[in-house]
Amino acid sequence: MYYPGMLDGFESADCEFYIGEKCLYDSVHIVYNRSLTAVPQVISAVHAIGAAYIPLQDYMTVRIKPTMPLDAALRNRIVMQRFAGTHKDVAKVEWQKDWATARFHEMGSFQLVPDTTPPVITAGFAEGANLSRAARIVINVHDNLGAYSGFRALLDGKWLRFTNDKGLAFIYMMDEKCAPGPHTLEITATDEASNTARKIFTFPR
Repeated sequence: MYYPGMLDGFESADCEFYIGEKCLYDSVHIVYNRSLTAVPQVISAVHAIGAAYIPLQDYMTVRIKPTMPLDAALRNRIVMQRFAGTHKDVAKVEWQKDWATARFHEMGSFQLVPDTTPPVITAGFAEGANLSRAARIVINVHDNLGAYSGFRALLDGKWLRFTNDKGLAFIYMMDEKCAPGPHTLEITATDEASNTARKIFTFPR
């Protein structure tokens, strides 16, 4: 049993989690279960902590040890993945000796996975298309683990502001910054494992 206003946690040989003083709304039973997975890209046991329906008002800390030794290059590409039903999200980890640490705003099942695949950047227009009549530019970013942490757009070498449509697309509404004439749009996207993709689009307006 865990209570609001208490700093508490759980520790085992390869998993630890900590509930802060502001995490819980009410007293709850938090059940922990450890299992192994046959998924080859997962490099830890699967640690089920509580349930996704238990609300948290602050982040909880989760620490996991991998089941195999990792070299420095691979350690820099490890993320912690949380899943509950069909919903999945990932967080960048910080290493403290052999422990990978991340923070989450929801409970569920947690595991460590390597991510060496950069995001994929696509545009809502064909390369070289004439955008003189377009009202906006739409850029989509897709990541193999479903999460990216950075997006940057440069139009002719100058920063251009895109708005994010609830994580589904990045949108720029045409204004005076995109004057009539030829343009070069450079998009850079980075995921939680610091994999970076860069793509250049050219178009006239």
